Amino acid sequence: MKLSLLFILALSCVSVFAQVGIGTTTPKSSLDISIANSLTPTNTDGILVPRVNNFPASNPSATGLLIYLDDTDNNDPQPDGFYFWNKTKWNYVSGWNYYGNEGTSPSTAAIGVAANGDYIGTKDNADFVVGTNGLERLRITAAGNIAIGKTNPTKRLEINANNDYVKFENLATKTTSTKTFFMVRDANNEVGLSEVENVAGQLIRIGLNTATYDTTEKAIRFKDNNDATEMGGNNFINTVTGSSFTEGGNLTTDKDFINLPPGTYKITLKASYTNGSSGLLSLSTTNNITFRFYVNGTEYSRQYSNFNATGLLSLGIAADLVKNDCIFTDFLTLTAASTPIYFSVQNDGSVPYTITGKSGSGYRSIILVERLR
Repeated sequence: MKLSLLFILALSCVSVFAQVGIGTTTPKSSLDISIANSLTPTNTDGILVPRVNNFPASNPSATGLLIYLDDTDNNDPQPDGFYFWNKTKWNYVSGWNYYGNEGTSPSTAAIGVAANGDYIGTKDNADFVVGTNGLERLRITAAGNIAIGKTNPTKRLEINANNDYVKFENLATKTTSTKTFFMVRDANNEVGLSEVENVAGQLIRIGLNTATYDTTEKAIRFKDNNDATEMGGNNFINTVTGSSFTEGGNLTTDKDFINLPPGTYKITLKASYTNGSSGLLSLSTTNNITFRFYVNGTEYSRQYSNFNATGLLSLGIAADLVKNDCIFTDFLTLTAASTPIYFSVQNDGSVPYTITGKSGSGYRSIILVERLR
């Protein structure tokens, strides 16, 4: 009878104070468990919560129920560890802090290889979702594709900008290279790089052969003045990628071609010429010289250069050579893999003319090709 009374009194005390102490006489909470020595704890000091191999078949009725999943038979895909019931599902108790972590060991595995250290994400074949304000904002699929503003990316990165812009700030400046890359979008809204060689400013500078021309149309030749050996290193220029020269065999009847790759060009012919006889011109002599520009064998454009001589030039005394310059400039856009171009000249009068190419160490007559794009 006395024992029963003491037991009832003890239960009354627990009920009144609602604090239970184990290992301590001054419990500081509803349940306060202390160990003998906190500095040197033993391997049995601690609390063991219920350990289960599988989650319960039916949902608990009590919120906050804590268990430890020890799935030795691997029936559940979730990792082993502590779980608590939050009214709707079992939540895994993670050690990752919302306010930052330290002492982490980030994975050093290659992309697509099993992680060998700490990471944030999923261990099973499931997407990883980041959200704000209760709404999904970013998704990394189990395949590694990233989506912003959408949920089903099939490419490495997909962004639904919702009719807004994508903004970049403070991008570093890259040094100029021989190639330029553009972002292009196709009909499926897929964006990729288009590689374009940075060709603007490429040049060809070659000299003309010294030759005499008459009333027969002939090609202007350069076969003896189109490389560094023939012209000298300071006179010859050819930086047009993909260009070449085709030299004709017979200097009188054949043609020399400049073969150009696709692009837009500015073509300039500078011809310095003189009347070829140094002889007697009649009074009021007029000569027209026609320069023609051919592209792929078809005349593309032409330019006339006039010479007029009046005076007493027929007195039996050799007159000085009459000198003149023609500068012929045009533009063209080419699309074929390689297109030949050349110039021709024809004297429409009776007096022949000589185009002077090299004079001393310099050139009076040249062809200049400037690549614009």
